[in-house]
Amino acid sequence: MIKIIKRAFFIVCTLILFFSVQPAKASNNFSDIYFFYGEGCPHCAEERDYLFNVLLKEYPDLKINEYEIYSNKENFDFLKNVSNKLGASVGGVPFLVIGDNYFVGYTKSITSEAIKQTVQKCYSEGCLNPVSSIIDINIENNNPEDYKKIRKLSILT
Repeated sequence: MIKIIKRAFFIVCTLILFFSVQPAKASNNFSDIYFFYGEGCPHCAEERDYLFNVLLKEYPDLKINEYEIYSNKENFDFLKNVSNKLGASVGGVPFLVIGDNYFVGYTKSITSEAIKQTVQKCYSEGCLNPVSSIIDINIENNNPEDYKKIRKLSILT
C-alpha cells in the first residue's frame, strides 16, 4: 500500500511539474539601433531626419544611438569593431545597424522602407544584437569612463 501511495505521489508531482513549466519564449527586448554618421554628410543628415522625424514617431520607444565618426576617433574605431563583427565592408557613412542587419548609405526612396521593414521585423520576431556584445566587451575591458567617450547616446524627448 505504501508503494502505491509513493507512486501516486511521484506521478502527481511529475504532472504538476510538467504542466507548470512553460516553454521559454524568444525574448523580444528590441529597442536599440546604432547610427554612424559624419558631420556635414548630406546623406547622413537625410537619414538622421528620417530616423528622428518619421521612424521615431511610429516607434517611440526606439533608442537611436548616434556616433559621429569624422571628428571622434573612438567612434570611428567603434565603427570598425562593429563592421568587423557584422562582416560588413564599410566604405563610408551613413552606416545603420538594426539587430544583425546593417545599411550602408542612404537613399530615401529605397532605404527608408527597408529600415522600417527591418524595425517592424525586429519588434515582431526579435533580433540579435551583436553590437551589444561589443559594448559589453568595452565595459568589461576598459574603464567605464573610456566607454562613455565611445558611446554617445541621443537623449530623445
